Amino acid sequence: MGASKSTQEAVLRTLSALDNRHSHYVVLSTGEREEVRRVWSKLAEQIGARLPKNRRISGRQPGLPPEVLAFFGDADCIPHRPRATNHPKREGMHARAWAGALHLRSVELNPPAQVHWLMFDCDHERQELWREAGLPEPSFITINPVNQHHHVVYRLKASVCRSERGRSRPRAFLRAVREGLRIALNGDVSYNGLLTKNPLHPAWLTIRRTEMPSYSLAELAAPLNLRRTATTMAARRQAPWQMNLAEVGVGGRNRALFDTVRRWARQNPDALAGLRDYAEQCNALFPQPLDSNEVRDVAGSIERYMADRRLSAGASEAFSARQAARGKLGGRPRTTMDSEPWTAEDICRSTWYKRCAKLAAGEGSPAHAPARRGRPPTTKDSEPWAAEGISRATWYRRRGRACDAAEKGATAA
Repeated sequence: MGASKSTQEAVLRTLSALDNRHSHYVVLSTGEREEVRRVWSKLAEQIGARLPKNRRISGRQPGLPPEVLAFFGDADCIPHRPRATNHPKREGMHARAWAGALHLRSVELNPPAQVHWLMFDCDHERQELWREAGLPEPSFITINPVNQHHHVVYRLKASVCRSERGRSRPRAFLRAVREGLRIALNGDVSYNGLLTKNPLHPAWLTIRRTEMPSYSLAELAAPLNLRRTATTMAARRQAPWQMNLAEVGVGGRNRALFDTVRRWARQNPDALAGLRDYAEQCNALFPQPLDSNEVRDVAGSIERYMADRRLSAGASEAFSARQAARGKLGGRPRTTMDSEPWTAEDICRSTWYKRCAKLAAGEGSPAHAPARRGRPPTTKDSEPWAAEGISRATWYRRRGRACDAAEKGATAA
């Protein structure tokens, strides 16, 4: 069976992607990948497409700039279209080729389904703390020359799959090692590790050896006390806000400030005007207070959160007011069990409720006020439609037409 050249190239790209660590096929197990390769290889034979020997079809993967390859060494450890930005809060972050991401201050280093890099945000000036803690030398460190805050980055020799198809034990080991390194480096506990300071951007000072070192998880875990790390992680999950601010180190200030101020705001919803002042007071309790900009951002996020809660509370109050007004009308009688007051007045059910609404609005005559005696037990004691030899629905339709005719006659009179 013949096929067009574009179809053959598409099949060859798929076969090549099965061996590419950056394609979405990386989440498949070895057996699943071999099964997919078998199916596509059979299709390639049927359409006459042949993959050249010792050649990989790159497909749509863009080429990397020379400076990126020179810094990272190879393209397998970084995403081909990383998310990057100059300011995450103001501009957001967007996936783009390295040719554009190269000139932005923050960039993503880990591919979608794999973890090749461990990154830590250190809001202090001790760039040599890793040496004091007995840790391996970082792969590279990016420093903010203004305040000396920095990111410490370690490269893994073997990546860890973080997708749902990855094994749980390597992921758990990775979490424990990451938390142990964060504690040893006094890293920020609220840093999610998605974006890091772009080591190729001129705004940062980058420290690295000529040959970038890489480590296995076992080598990184050797100087760590993982038992203490597990205890710390469990305590933070149970009660993250129960802490003395005067004892909070550099790595946990943002999280501690957010939890403390948020809890205070929930207990004092009418004191939002003083929320930023309270945040500044809490920040002053830290041994090393945060910058005023960070305190402002934390307080602003809590203010927006509380504003949303207030809007929700206002909507709830308005709903309660509407329900209270409806309740003053007497509500719906227990028509399905006790009585049908409209039958006593020889009117239909809808007309009876309309008269109730007019009476509540100050319209209509009290003489037409329906007596709320409930519904008679028609389903047990009486079924007038049976006596007339018609169905219940027909009986009610005739009753409704008669009531409507009577109302029109009364209006005309």
